[in-house]
Amino acid sequence: MLTSEIKSLQSELFAIYKDLHQHPEPGFEEVRTSSIISEYLKKLGLDVQSGLAFTGVVGILDSGKPGKTLMLRADMDCLAIGDQSDLPYKSENAGYCHACGHDSHVTMLLGAAKVLSGKKEQFRGKIKFVFQPCEEGSLKPEINQALNDAGYFGRPGESGLGGAGFLIQEGVLDDVDACIGLHVQPQIPLGTAQLCKKEACASTDKFCITLQGVGGHGSTPHKVIDPVPAMAELIQAIHMLPTREVDAAQTTIFHIGNVMTPGSLWSAVADKAVIEGGYRTYDDAVRKLFGKRVPELADMIGKAWRCKVTYDHTTGYAPTINDENLSQKVAASLACVLGAENVDYTSTPMLTAEDFSEYARKVPSVLLWLGVGVGKDYPALHNPRFHVSAEALPIGVAVHVQNAIDYLNQD
Repeated sequence: MLTSEIKSLQSELFAIYKDLHQHPEPGFEEVRTSSIISEYLKKLGLDVQSGLAFTGVVGILDSGKPGKTLMLRADMDCLAIGDQSDLPYKSENAGYCHACGHDSHVTMLLGAAKVLSGKKEQFRGKIKFVFQPCEEGSLKPEINQALNDAGYFGRPGESGLGGAGFLIQEGVLDDVDACIGLHVQPQIPLGTAQLCKKEACASTDKFCITLQGVGGHGSTPHKVIDPVPAMAELIQAIHMLPTREVDAAQTTIFHIGNVMTPGSLWSAVADKAVIEGGYRTYDDAVRKLFGKRVPELADMIGKAWRCKVTYDHTTGYAPTINDENLSQKVAASLACVLGAENVDYTSTPMLTAEDFSEYARKVPSVLLWLGVGVGKDYPALHNPRFHVSAEALPIGVAVHVQNAIDYLNQD
């Protein structure tokens, strides 16, 4: 239930949200954001740790009674997308905006910390409010170097470059019994939520394949090595992989988003062809298979067309798999806040990706989607006009509060 206490916070929450929306910061550079979070949590009397994985913040609320420890997580970083909205609080950081709603995630979790800090008598155990850097994972070269210099590293083949893996290295999960995360979703209406029983988000991996031929004049193809037929055959072969080497019951996607013949003309035979794409799945074995078979196909097809092949792979995030037992409990808590008719507890997964998967690989975890869509054609996530309405913020607070109290009071 959305209590009058939580509703009364809307003006305060919206002021925080507008400030964060106006001052977005990219991954591992959330210095201003983390400072605001730290000061807010300290004023609430929480035990605060800051500077984790550069900019991460953890606030610990201890009920004073023995029990479990629940982690509630919000991500802080923005996207490298210019703000195209006409909001009076649009981004002041050129080329960056909060197009994925992480500013609202921070605001909602701060509000939950405020409410729960006044309700310690209503639950047992501890709550960890974790504010994570760099969920988006797109890093500047100098940030990558700084991470290496500081001794941080991703687990090859698993964690990608998201902040979750680095916070785990800082020990953020060491005493945690369960973890719950919330992500806003404009594709579902305000006042509703969607929760996947098991598969919440897919893995995501990227590849870039360069087929090097020998360019020349279009009138003499017999005197050159044309990489374009090799590229065409390779694209077809890649798209055939799921249909011939993976069980049809598996959910998998290949997407090739960029094909190039850099520097070539219509009248020339290109010197090289470049393919950029990726794949998504919920199954680690399928993910491993694709990681082996795509470069094999590239090598064999390249050789057949006399091209030299360069294969570059970027490890993305692992699949986010919700704990089924915990997801049932969260679904019940959501129903208390939103009404059962407004909770879509589904077996249909989404194919987006999240580094929340790193927490879910370690402890029972659930990632849920909170509806923020208002009216027709509301801007989607990663749209440069995306924003969250003031009315959505107390709803997110109520969801966090209900989840925490319900979980920590269960035997």
